[in-house]
Amino acid sequence: MTACEKCGGEITEITGRLEFEDPYVGLIVLEEASFLRCNNSHVQYPVETLRRIEKARETRLYQAISNYPERDFVTSAEAADTLGVTRQAVNKNRRIRRGFIYKVDKSDSCTLFLRQSLDLYKKTGDGRFPLFPKEQVVDSKYVGETVALLSQLSYQEEDTTSVIELRTHSRQVESIGANLYATN
Repeated sequence: MTACEKCGGEITEITGRLEFEDPYVGLIVLEEASFLRCNNSHVQYPVETLRRIEKARETRLYQAISNYPERDFVTSAEAADTLGVTRQAVNKNRRIRRGFIYKVDKSDSCTLFLRQSLDLYKKTGDGRFPLFPKEQVVDSKYVGETVALLSQLSYQEEDTTSVIELRTHSRQVESIGANLYATN
């Protein structure tokens, strides 16, 4: 058995259902996901599970953004004008590339930005906002207080259901990788 890096406790590999709330795309569910949990409830995710989480998040994000009418989007040129920069600066901006402004790639050469997200980005530096109805939001004291991709996690193991609350701090999110979206 391997020991937990945080507490030295015994680690168990679990395969089951993962459910968690993302502050922007809502409920994300993964069936047959693998993760490691120690006897003190610390959780670690294998790289493949992290990739599945990110893919599920990107799918939910695309589905939510695709529900907006085309009139709610602007071109790269219009986005650049709004932000007072060049189109190249918009395309190279690290925060924009990481999803701080919601966008849809229509083709290899055409990216459309959600106007509401663009305006919010110009005002606050972060154009993300919840893309699902408020009644689906799980009220979590950790969202906003931490860099929370996973604020609530539940898994099912045979007939037993357990809920583990995770406090995901920024250094843990950084270890997940650059593809995860983190709030500042």
